[in-house]
Amino acid sequence: MSIFRKSLTLSLLSLFAFANAQSYNLDDTAVLDSFEPLYGDALHQNYVGAIYGLVTESASFEGEGYWYTYEDGDGAVIRNSLGDVVTETTTESMINEDENHLHVVFDVSESDNDHPFAGIGTNLVGEGTQYFDFTNLTSVNLRVKGSGTVRLRMETKDVNDIGDWGYYGYDITLSDEWATIEVTSDMLEAALWSETAGDPDMTWSSGRTHVNKISFQSEDAELFIDEIVFEGMTYSDFDFETTSAQRVVRNAASNSSFSFANSVLTYNGPVSENTSLSIYDLRGNLISNTFSINSGRAVWSPQNQNIVNGRYIAVLSDNNKVVKQQFNIVK
Repeated sequence: MSIFRKSLTLSLLSLFAFANAQSYNLDDTAVLDSFEPLYGDALHQNYVGAIYGLVTESASFEGEGYWYTYEDGDGAVIRNSLGDVVTETTTESMINEDENHLHVVFDVSESDNDHPFAGIGTNLVGEGTQYFDFTNLTSVNLRVKGSGTVRLRMETKDVNDIGDWGYYGYDITLSDEWATIEVTSDMLEAALWSETAGDPDMTWSSGRTHVNKISFQSEDAELFIDEIVFEGMTYSDFDFETTSAQRVVRNAASNSSFSFANSVLTYNGPVSENTSLSIYDLRGNLISNTFSINSGRAVWSPQNQNIVNGRYIAVLSDNNKVVKQQFNIVK
């Protein structure tokens, strides 16, 4: 997948490259991730978390929902495509930014555990303390490739409450060619030998109303993920509560966009007294929220703001919409 980019030569900046503005539609099919920063999200943040942040706080990073790793504690590790061990501070390295996919190796070769494992996962939002109703889920569709077998796990409150590890999931055998795997909801079962599997009252049907994480676990596999889609669900199924300052319009107008001229970023859509225009870096740090209204347009300039080279996200919020624009600054 790719983002359309343009480049212009400006008087102040030698290059100001930007991606087409992205708005979000809560009625769209819920894509957990396709590992491309479509909503101002960092590489290792999923889309559900990013949209949650935009809806509730007008900034994608506020929604969190970051990818993480976990291991057996006895020597198993997750490695990235370069063979480096992925740590708590290097989870972005699991994402191939050029090809927009996740790539990891589950390495248990040094583990002393009798049942070694390593895993990757993502909180749906925040730090994983919020649960969401997945009753409308018909399937988890994944475009994947690799080698070995990984277990897709849907983490739920009922399993968490008994302190078990046997989350409802499905074992996926990987091949070396990209393939779309459809894991229907009736295929999600508790892990064998777990306490959950031994309880006839604990099934996906009973646990699906409170889901907080999705994860992948293996004893020894290499995994590439291009996209994860929650079929049957839309972003509105997550029932994000909007703040009074941030209301969301579904099917937002698509003809509003940003443009660059004379070293100035301009939002060409209508604005009001409630309009805000903020600039963030890809880690979610606010860089600037100083802008002006010129001839009925929101205008931002990097002049006199000590902006360094890098990729940024412009986020415009108004009474009824959020529109974002990615751009690069190279002086």
